[in-house]
Amino acid sequence: MNSRIYPNAKYSFDTSAFIEPWRRHYPPDIFESLWDFITNHIESEIIIATIMVRTELERQHDNLLRYVKKFSNLFKTPMEREQDVVKLILNDRNYEHWKIGDRHKADPFIVAIAKVHKLCVVTYEDQTKNGKIPSVCRDYDVDCCGFLDFLKREGLKI
Repeated sequence: MNSRIYPNAKYSFDTSAFIEPWRRHYPPDIFESLWDFITNHIESEIIIATIMVRTELERQHDNLLRYVKKFSNLFKTPMEREQDVVKLILNDRNYEHWKIGDRHKADPFIVAIAKVHKLCVVTYEDQTKNGKIPSVCRDYDVDCCGFLDFLKREGLKI
C-alpha cells in the first residue's frame, strides 16, 4: 500500500510552467497534442500545483485560467509540513525578498510542496540566477527542471 498523499505526483508546476508554454511557446490551438499530454498528466495527478499558483493565474482572466479551472484535482492547499518549509525559506536571508509584495507569493509554496512530497519543480525561471526558484531548489535539495526537460523526462514525442 502506498502511503503517499499524492501517490502519482512527480511534478510541482510553477506559474511560469503554465503561462510560458500556453501564451508564448506552445499555444494550444497549434500544439493540441502537447496540451492533451498535459491534460492527461494533470488528470492522473502526475502534475500538481499549489493553490497559490492558481491565485497567480487568476490575475489574468483568459483561456489559460479557464483551462486550469477544469481540473479540481490540480491545485493543492498547503499542509502543515509544507507551511513549515515555506517558513524556513522565507526566514532564509537569501530569500527574504520573497516576503515583499505579490510577485513571489507562490514561489516558496511551489518549492515546499516539491520538497515535502519529493517532486520535481518545473519552471521557466533562469537556472543560473540567484534568488529564483531554481536556486532555492538547489539550496533545499529539491529536483528542478525546465519545461522542455519535463517533456523529455516524460518521453513526449510529437
